[in-house]
Amino acid sequence: MRISIKTLCLFFIGALSIHVTSAQKRTLSFEDAIQIGKKNNTQLKKENNNLRFGEYSQQLALFNFMPTVSANAIAAQRTGNQFIQQEGIVVTGTTDYISGYISANMTLFNSLNKINRLRQNMSQLESIKHNTQWVEQTIQNNIAIQYLQVLYTIELLKIAEQNLAFQQKTLEQIKTESSLGSKARVDEVNQMSEVKNTELAVLRAQTDLRNAKSALALTIMIDPSEDFDVIAPEFNIKSEEELISDIEGLEETAFSNRGDYLAQKYRENSSEYQLKSSTSTFFPSLSAFAEMGSQFNQVNGNSVRSFNEQFVTDNKYFQYGVQLRIPIFNGFQNRIEYMNQKVLVENTKLDTYELENNIRSAILTAVLNYRDASLNYQMSRSQLDAREESHRLNTESYQLGLINLIQYTQSSRDYVQAQSAMASANFWLMFQDILLKSTLGTFNISDIEN
Repeated sequence: MRISIKTLCLFFIGALSIHVTSAQKRTLSFEDAIQIGKKNNTQLKKENNNLRFGEYSQQLALFNFMPTVSANAIAAQRTGNQFIQQEGIVVTGTTDYISGYISANMTLFNSLNKINRLRQNMSQLESIKHNTQWVEQTIQNNIAIQYLQVLYTIELLKIAEQNLAFQQKTLEQIKTESSLGSKARVDEVNQMSEVKNTELAVLRAQTDLRNAKSALALTIMIDPSEDFDVIAPEFNIKSEEELISDIEGLEETAFSNRGDYLAQKYRENSSEYQLKSSTSTFFPSLSAFAEMGSQFNQVNGNSVRSFNEQFVTDNKYFQYGVQLRIPIFNGFQNRIEYMNQKVLVENTKLDTYELENNIRSAILTAVLNYRDASLNYQMSRSQLDAREESHRLNTESYQLGLINLIQYTQSSRDYVQAQSAMASANFWLMFQDILLKSTLGTFNISDIEN
């Protein structure tokens, strides 16, 4: 069968494109994951939108201190008795009427309503800022945990692959010794079964790694079907034993750093200023006004004076003064509004109290979990050292024929289990350290360096 040069070129081009595509596999660092996650997260985008709206609201509250100015124009026709200002008489007929004026108003006193409104908007803006920071920190926490989960499954996969290589090497040794008659055939069969079990463990570890990467991809909102590599960063984890011994100090730290708690406190302040603002409707208000305008009219299509004479010269006017408004009765609407705001203040304080209790409970749980993880890490370290030494001695004993394959296989399994337990304890301690700092509101991406 003859193959044309064109077909060969297309084949090589296709193979080259596949190679280039596979070579472009993304490598994701922890910092990259944080930046991508913050860029794609919809909740953070919503909070940033709320932040912009809060800034506009505060600007509006500042502008409310300025006077209001408006221009008005009226053109109308009226039929009936009319008073003609230019002649001082009343006539019956159809009157054409044109009027225009500019007016300005400014509040002089309204029981600090505008000041309280400004303070309310300032508190709302601070609440939104802290809530945005909390959402951003929560995103970082979730990404850090998912990133750690990927690293943990990678470590388990390495352990499984190392165990598989060791079991395959042991199988080759047994085959050689079995062919020479120094080992029984049953040892070779048993070791082959152990290799198959180890291969299954590798496949399961690969599946777990794929699932962990998909979970990380969903967290940072990229295509979960995309494969990528991750860079193992350095975790700056220090002993927190002295820190976690002072529970009251941890509570003060959390109340000073947690964005959700600070946002709630500013919401409480905002509701109190809103309550104060609602009380202004019970008291008199004083405002100043000024108005300048002019007008033109004619009866039955006839005008005593021209438009310019009336509108520009004769009918111009200017007035200014102050206006006092005293509320007397409006169907208890002001009272109802005040009671509504008072209930909102009380509910906000209850929300703050509930959040404080939740934070205290979360701190206690995080401290206990961290202590448990720290103790588990120390025990796993000791067990791994013991299993490693035991496995080394059992390997020498098996080679000398002092123990059988079953004992040697059990020793290998114990060693692999100790390695997995150590990896689990190591990453579990990292998890708990991140969760503790997240609970206190002190977690920072600088704690993890690439």
